[in-house]
Amino acid sequence: MQTGGGITMGRHVTVNRLEIPKMTRSALNNTYKCQASNTKLVPPAERSIRVDMLLKPLSAALSSKPKQLISNQEYVLACNVAGSVPETDIKWMQNNRPFTKGKIKLINNSSMVSSVLTFRPHPDDDGTILKCEGSNPRLQNSVLEDSVIMNVLYPPQVTLSLGSTLNPDDIKEGDDVYFECHIKANPREHRITWSHDVSTTGRGSALTHRLTTLRSPQPRQLGTVFRATALK
Repeated sequence: MQTGGGITMGRHVTVNRLEIPKMTRSALNNTYKCQASNTKLVPPAERSIRVDMLLKPLSAALSSKPKQLISNQEYVLACNVAGSVPETDIKWMQNNRPFTKGKIKLINNSSMVSSVLTFRPHPDDDGTILKCEGSNPRLQNSVLEDSVIMNVLYPPQVTLSLGSTLNPDDIKEGDDVYFECHIKANPREHRITWSHDVSTTGRGSALTHRLTTLRSPQPRQLGTVFRATALK
């Protein structure tokens, strides 16, 4: 710190300046005092000032980064942001959009602010990026972030449809008919079973991974049920 000599501003008025170059965050809440005396007969006159500052966060970190999440099971993640003064703003984002599927609780102490997220992942969350952002809302370009890719495990979701090139109103005796089984699962299914009226498809059916073909259907098969089952 550098102080200059007293500058006389008028009769009985003197100004002394204290200069602090490149003030750092360590100066936060420091107190500086100015004392003036002109005689030993009375105590010096004194005035003080406390330094307040706007500071960017130093860190933003998730408390954990699960490698796997199970669909519809409850999880708790915390985003810890340190160093932002005097305010801290924490946001949860999913693929750069606000994450609104859980409950959030803020915990504030002298050195850190924590945002605690309680949520249940869904199959649609699989492969998305869950991110927390910490910033000082009074400072531009102060955002720090941490993220995790959600690997959500869930049982197969199956939909069955008539082949996309077939007209359901124009199926005649002797036509070949095929069905498509659309499966969404994590981990990926390892076996697909086709059944016809509860019995597994047998002679006259050609089975491929997600496609089955019924060769030359007969009138007796009108109204019968086909079923596709996927196993993880």
